[in-house]
Amino acid sequence: MLRKKRTRQHVVADLGVNHVERQVLLCGHTVERVVHDYGYDLFLFTFDESGFTEPGAIGVQVKATEKAYRDDKLIALRVQRSDLVNWLSERRPVILVTYNLPEDKAYYVDLQDHFEKHKVNIFAVGQTMTVHIPKDRLFDESAVKLIVQRKNNFV
Repeated sequence: MLRKKRTRQHVVADLGVNHVERQVLLCGHTVERVVHDYGYDLFLFTFDESGFTEPGAIGVQVKATEKAYRDDKLIALRVQRSDLVNWLSERRPVILVTYNLPEDKAYYVDLQDHFEKHKVNIFAVGQTMTVHIPKDRLFDESAVKLIVQRKNNFV
């Protein structure tokens, strides 16, 4: 009788989400994992300096890998156009994170900010699109603080 098997990809994906969760928790905020993934892995909920909830949540999608990144400056990440349409329809930031297990580091891009700056027509591409994440966009505590500040500017 065959049983369900936990694959290496599942382990790596969970480690990527865990890495993001840790950075958020270190800043005093919380994340909720999404059970049914329709383009989001986490929602980040924020709190002010006194511990009171702040309005709005930040959607986060995490992609994790064990492979070395080929470029020293940019990380190429393929995403579904249907996810981009969904993410870019949000008013508040949606964060795309890529986690590299061998480095134990994650990098991120604020999708609204990225597409506003690059003026890409997502309807002129195929079913997938490559998003380039600069390797200087390390997802750490300082990144969480910047992302939260950006979200609070929308509320």
